[in-house]
This record gives sequence, structure tokens and C-alpha cells, in this order.
Amino acid sequence: MPASGQRLWDLISPGQRQALLQASADAFVTAPPTDLIALDPRVLPHPLATYLQPVHYEPGALPDRKTFAWPQAYVGSPFAGIYERLAEEQSWEPLSLPYGA
Repeated sequence: MPASGQRLWDLISPGQRQALLQASADAFVTAPPTDLIALDPRVLPHPLATYLQPVHYEPGALPDRKTFAWPQAYVGSPFAGIYERLAEEQSWEPLSLPYGA
């Protein structure tokens, strides 16, 4: 979960950023990874803007208890690091789901 004012782009690794840019033919959408398509052929290209737009919320706007679900079988997921970070925070309940397993 990005902090208020932060973008998902800020939370993923430089290698993941480069992979997203390389998978984009038009700088607007990024093609899904082939391994993800193998897990679910309904996967479609994803807008790059969703990685670049910052989130904004008031510090007390989130509930005391929060849940983060991560599809563990998607090895290249940019959300793996977020899952690991939130696992260290008491106010979060991180779930590792066997999607695609």
C-alpha cells in the first residue's frame, strides 16, 4: 500500500519498472507477462498510468485493521515486496493466495 502521495511506481524495483516499459509498445499500456497469460488467458494489457498516479488519503482515513491479498504463484508480481513490507506491520493482515497454483 503506497503512503499518501506515493505511487506504485515508487514501490516496485527498477527491474520491474524496466520490464513494464519494455512490454509497452505505445507508452500507454503494458502487455501482460506470458507466464501470467499462461495462468489466466483472460489477462489484458494494463494501463501504465495506474502505476504512475499517486494515491492521496488522510492519515486516519484507513481502518485500524487492513487486509492485503497477494497472488503467490505470480512470481514476477510487483506486489511481492509490498506483501513482505506489510507483513511486518501489525495493522495489516497479509494473505498469500495460491492463484494459478
